[in-house]
Amino acid sequence: MTGTSSLVILLNNKYIIKHNDVNILRSEVSFSELVHMATLQHMEYYDKNFSYVVYDFVPGDVMHIVDDVDDLISNITNIVSSYPSYAGPEFGYLHSPSASWGEFLKSRVHNASMTLSDSFNYLSEVYEALEELEKYPFEKKLIHGDFGTHNFIKQNGKFVSAIDPLPIAGDALYDLIFALLSNIDILPHLSLEYISEISDEPLEKVRAMLTVVLFCRFSTCLAYHREDIDKYVDFWYKIV
Repeated sequence: MTGTSSLVILLNNKYIIKHNDVNILRSEVSFSELVHMATLQHMEYYDKNFSYVVYDFVPGDVMHIVDDVDDLISNITNIVSSYPSYAGPEFGYLHSPSASWGEFLKSRVHNASMTLSDSFNYLSEVYEALEELEKYPFEKKLIHGDFGTHNFIKQNGKFVSAIDPLPIAGDALYDLIFALLSNIDILPHLSLEYISEISDEPLEKVRAMLTVVLFCRFSTCLAYHREDIDKYVDFWYKIV
């Protein structure tokens, strides 16, 4: 099997062996060593040269469709609230760090903007949101980084595990909103007030982070599930 960026081998329906760039695998090892939760895929072994890692295989189905939104959001918030503090010097992706958290977010916005047509003329709002986020100090955490339903496994409609981290050092609110925006089935259940409540973050910070992450989601949506773009744009006008 070939994932988004990894060569993946399923061994005896029990283990997943992943081959990838050395720096990416090193970052996954760092995440596995620091972040311990039953709802995150467990790493069993890694090669000392980071040429491959071995995870437990999590049986079930990828959560392309969300069957139980309340169960999913409960699991998302539990994971995000349990992320540990991170004392390392990095910001952004561990395998390719940015100079600061703000620079990481700006790079994400820039990369998304390069793939979007002129009809997505929202950059003024997005850059205002980036400036707003600079006002809010945060405790740097080590977060999953690719925390969406494409990396969630379900059994009998219920969330059981998140797999395939792309570890990021930064604000855990990013991961929360990334997950909530990762599937259109979740969007009808969201409001600024609700996200502020479950994240225990100020409303205006939530609005700013949501603006940034949603803009980046437009790019991802057009690349992987173009049929959903109208619902994301409608959500933009409802929330932002």
